[in-house]
Amino acid sequence: YCLDGRTGRLIWKYRPPIPDERLIGNEQMISRWPARSGVLVHDRRAYATFGMWSPEGIVVVCLDAETGELLWLNDSSGTKYARQPHYEAMWGVAPHGYLALCGHVLVVPCGRAAPALFDARDGRLLWQESQGLFPGGAWTMTFAELVFTPCEFLQKPNPERPALPGSEAPIHSEASLAAVRACDGQEVFHLNGVLKGVIDERGRMSLIGPPEFRIGRRPGQPGNVAPVSPAQPDAEHPMRLVSIDLKDVLEAAPSSYVARIGSSQGHMVPAEKYARWSVPVERIYQLVQAGSTLIAGGRGKLICYSAEDGRQLWETPVKGNVRDLLLVGSSLLASTTEGEVHCFQESRPATPQMTGPAEREIAVPGATASLVKALLAVGGVAEGYGLVLGDVDEAFLAALAGSSNLTWYWAAGQRGAQGMRERLADAGLYGPRIAIHNVGARALPYADYVANLLIFVVKAGADLDRVSAAELYRVLRPCGGVAVIACDQAMRPAVRRWLAAGGLPETDCRNVEVGVRIQRGPLPGAGAWTHQYADAGKGGASDERLVRLPLKVLWFGSLGPGDIVSRHYRAPAPLALDGFLFVTGMDHVYALDAYNGRILWKQNLPGVGRWPAAYRGGVMAADNEALYVLYGRSCLRLARATGKTLFTYEPPRLDGSTTTDAAEGAEKPIWEYLAVTDDAVVGALGQPNIRRSWWSMAHPANRLLFVLDKATGKLRWTYRPQSAIDSKAIAIEAGRLFLIDGLAAADVYPNLRRRVAKQPARKAKPKPRFQVPGSPPHVLVALDMRTGKQLWSSSELGPRQNSLYAARGVVLSADPVWTGLRPVREGPSVSAFSAEDGRLLWTLNTGAPLPTIVGDTVYLPAAHDLRTGKPLERPDPLTGRMAPYAASVTGGCGRLSGCPGVLMKRSGSLGFFDLEQLSGVYHHPNVRAGCWINMIPACGLVLVPEGSSSCPCAYNYKTSLALMPAGRHNHWGLYTASRDFGRGRIKHLRLNFGAPGDKADADGDVWFAFPRPSTRGPLGAGGMGHVPFVDLPVEAPDLEKKVTAEWRNPDWTPVTGTDRPWLMTSVLSGPLELKISMGPPGVAAQPYRVTLYFYNLDGRFHSSRFDVELDGAATGAQGAAAGETGRAPSKTRAVISVQLPSGRSAAQNRPVIKQLTLDIADELTVKLNPTGGVQPVISGMEIQQLGKEQPRE
Repeated sequence: YCLDGRTGRLIWKYRPPIPDERLIGNEQMISRWPARSGVLVHDRRAYATFGMWSPEGIVVVCLDAETGELLWLNDSSGTKYARQPHYEAMWGVAPHGYLALCGHVLVVPCGRAAPALFDARDGRLLWQESQGLFPGGAWTMTFAELVFTPCEFLQKPNPERPALPGSEAPIHSEASLAAVRACDGQEVFHLNGVLKGVIDERGRMSLIGPPEFRIGRRPGQPGNVAPVSPAQPDAEHPMRLVSIDLKDVLEAAPSSYVARIGSSQGHMVPAEKYARWSVPVERIYQLVQAGSTLIAGGRGKLICYSAEDGRQLWETPVKGNVRDLLLVGSSLLASTTEGEVHCFQESRPATPQMTGPAEREIAVPGATASLVKALLAVGGVAEGYGLVLGDVDEAFLAALAGSSNLTWYWAAGQRGAQGMRERLADAGLYGPRIAIHNVGARALPYADYVANLLIFVVKAGADLDRVSAAELYRVLRPCGGVAVIACDQAMRPAVRRWLAAGGLPETDCRNVEVGVRIQRGPLPGAGAWTHQYADAGKGGASDERLVRLPLKVLWFGSLGPGDIVSRHYRAPAPLALDGFLFVTGMDHVYALDAYNGRILWKQNLPGVGRWPAAYRGGVMAADNEALYVLYGRSCLRLARATGKTLFTYEPPRLDGSTTTDAAEGAEKPIWEYLAVTDDAVVGALGQPNIRRSWWSMAHPANRLLFVLDKATGKLRWTYRPQSAIDSKAIAIEAGRLFLIDGLAAADVYPNLRRRVAKQPARKAKPKPRFQVPGSPPHVLVALDMRTGKQLWSSSELGPRQNSLYAARGVVLSADPVWTGLRPVREGPSVSAFSAEDGRLLWTLNTGAPLPTIVGDTVYLPAAHDLRTGKPLERPDPLTGRMAPYAASVTGGCGRLSGCPGVLMKRSGSLGFFDLEQLSGVYHHPNVRAGCWINMIPACGLVLVPEGSSSCPCAYNYKTSLALMPAGRHNHWGLYTASRDFGRGRIKHLRLNFGAPGDKADADGDVWFAFPRPSTRGPLGAGGMGHVPFVDLPVEAPDLEKKVTAEWRNPDWTPVTGTDRPWLMTSVLSGPLELKISMGPPGVAAQPYRVTLYFYNLDGRFHSSRFDVELDGAATGAQGAAAGETGRAPSKTRAVISVQLPSGRSAAQNRPVIKQLTLDIADELTVKLNPTGGVQPVISGMEIQQLGKEQPRE
């Protein structure tokens, strides 16, 4: 918006060509594409961004500041294959933070990731990377040709303790201020330990930091750490304010420097001699400079220092901590954590003026109050998010806010409601309790499932025409969301017909005194995740039938990292069913509304967040009645809706027997294992035997397994093992309980991967830190769940197998612990047994598998038939040959979870493997997953509560979110395959020129991006490598020199006349030459249909007429002469002419498609030849071998 600064009159407003969609973000209804970077105005230009979740589309715009005219728009920066911490991924710009300009470079902060750099003249993305320990921040600073960005680690002080409310993380030793070149993002230097700073026109930096800071230096040069002044900070002065000349720093760190970014292991040089002055200071949050004066915002005060020598000039108290400062003319504005804004001037009145909204109560007529009371009583919903439809006034809205604890949003239509907003604001209601949205007819902008309560006031039949019943039902929360249609008795038949036309289930609707009440039931096909690994059988996959790719954010916010178990400790998995999401914190259990993210309750249970779940299993289980939580030696049964303790289960006595841990001595036995069935609670008593470290491990030894009656808590039966039972070695399925009696013997090594890699091959293996003695031979036992009677046993286990998984009549025994174990003797890593009689079905040796069972398939991650172990195959998209495949989601610690449509796991960020079309790996890259399982498919969603606690890596956000299926075109992945991919005669090849990634069409055919995605430069700290996507038998000589790639967001680019619009929204322009290897040298020519796709992207290619030359002759052969333009029956060469439509005609949005038949031998050459100085342009190409039944054209 552009307003007149004197009157507030609207001058112009601008909205990019994106839909009006709104969701819950941080407990407020916001746009799906919020403008989170503010507006930067410079030289009559206004810059802004829209969007925060990069795969859903990002818009960066430049407007004429006086007229609002669009000067340029970039909508393609949200997706590209790029560096991320640990692994590369499909990633993109995610704006969050105030924009800055550095010459002709627009700096776009990206939250905790490094800022992106755009050309401010035309919007081209110049640079963006996210590397290892190089986090960014919402604050940036520019000077000369440098961009300064903070590397704020934002870690909890202690990963084993929650962050207390209102507490502050100390200044992290690896926090730093980095300076990068604006032209290419290359780091010039970083000041380790510096949080923020200012720089004046002389290049003098005034910096806030801890007592020691260092200047990054080129690797290979000497360096150390030194304090900048002998004066030492103390408890009251924990920070230092330092002044340094930029030129001295540049001399110390040459421009050729490339850092081990953000790492304390990087090489440093002493900084003491570069400090002009240095003084200990109190905690400072913000710093600005006015002339020769530095103004600092601190704890409860403002402090002023001299920029020349650091002397304190004055200080003044304020209420709260000063978090932001702004200089406006001769005034200083300061905002504090108490929600107040203070204005300071050189001359001030004796008594400061206090201003704020004067609350004026809105009068509510008695009839309105009675109606609202009746509607709320019928609704029966006390808290959450409410939507209002229909013609209402401010008194009605005020009554809703005053009589309930819901936050209300009124879809007011397109008519003006500004006066109502002002009156509600005067009453103190607008914003925190009520918001009014001007929305279009028929379609509501709100996210699915958001409304706990919806009230629709219908006064006439015309009101029903403003929105469809299907839309009303779409936004209503499943599993209990209520809509009340307020109407008189005469309108009820019309309302019921309207509901029926919208497809609402008759059973959800009933007449009430005030109108019609609708209560939405569960989503048909929605699944549940009730145990650590989905169910008591531990298959690792839910019965969720609705989740499939692509996905979009449904809500985000609510639960942050403060109370979450540190990611390296591998926290217990969340659980979800019936619209509830349960999350274990360090000292609390949380319940969230799965459909809008609202925290329902929080139960204080110190130490409840037991870890590591990878070795011990979960701490919670759930059913359709309650939540069950392990707490010490007991199990609590909590009400799902309130968290109230309903019952406490106590285990049987262990008769005083204990187990001694070989390394750390005796531990008291605790309730170590938990599962629930329809009528029973299953537990085990033992010792967890935890090995605390950066990668903590545990080797549980349970001495008693027991089954309690769920209703009464009475003991049904117990099982005492001959030796001990590992907590991972228990699984329950179809009325049978399976366990391994005995421990798998193993040697345990600390930091095994690093130590083995550094050790010469001729040396013996490193000595283990400790041993798990085991008790071979260990035995697989099946017990009847009701009686405890042994049904069968088998001793055909592999020697290192210590985990069980059961599903569909098959029991898998495996060794999935991938950190630090080495087998005492060799044997199969996976064995499959019949659940009915214990027969050994098959075995497999496949490293350290973590089985995930989806239907009749087990993913290890290679796909195998569950009953036979036979590898499963899919057709090679190039040759058509059947080949084994793996659902591999690489990139960081963690294990697969999934459902029939998709598998998911940490792949640097959130990684997904498409099971529906087997089309490859996809990413939702702006947050990272936890180090075990915190992504679960349930309730029709993918639920991802915060799991990155204590992680310093450069992901954009730390938050919780939910994802739901989306019908969008802007969805790009990476096709992964075996090493035999593409070997043999090519039968099909589909190329999408200029696309950011690969994509399957509606028929499941994969279109490969060309050029293939690539990155440059070193991996960041913690870097593990590339996503193993496929290479193609396609070469393009001098591609980067001759051709330019461009693409647009296909969801926002109008393309007609095709069912694959996304294929047309990327292009290569220029004299492209392709050499495609179609098979082994010397193969005979065979007929192919070649289809070429051309599109005039943005209408930029005016009067574009050019030729395309195709040659399918065998390598080195002369071939036949080209035939008629566009057709070459039985010949190997052809030339076609292409004319792209130009201007603003309707044809401009339609692609040009050319198809011909060509005989192709072992190589196809394609050349796009410019004519008359016009650059050729191409979007796609499909090559398909013709069979005997397919006619030539």
